[in-house]
Amino acid sequence: MVTTFADLGLGELPLEEKRIIATALMQEVDSECAPGGFATLEEFHADLDRRIEEDDADPVGAIPWEQAKAELARRFGW
Repeated sequence: MVTTFADLGLGELPLEEKRIIATALMQEVDSECAPGGFATLEEFHADLDRRIEEDDADPVGAIPWEQAKAELARRFGW
C-alpha cells in the first residue's frame, strides 16, 4: 500500500510545508534505521559511487529489477 500526502490528510498543504514534513520524516527514519548514518550529502554520494563501482565490477551478481521489486513488495507488504 502506497501512502500519499493526500491519504494522510496533508494534500492541501503548501509545497514548502510538505517538503519540511518529508525532510523531518526522512531524518527520523535515518536516525532510527541507520545509527551510523551519513553525516553529509557528500558521504551519501560517496557511498552511492562505491556501490555503483561494486555493481559495475560484478554485473552478473545483480538481480533483475522485477525480482528486486517483487522482494520489496513481499517484505514491506506493498
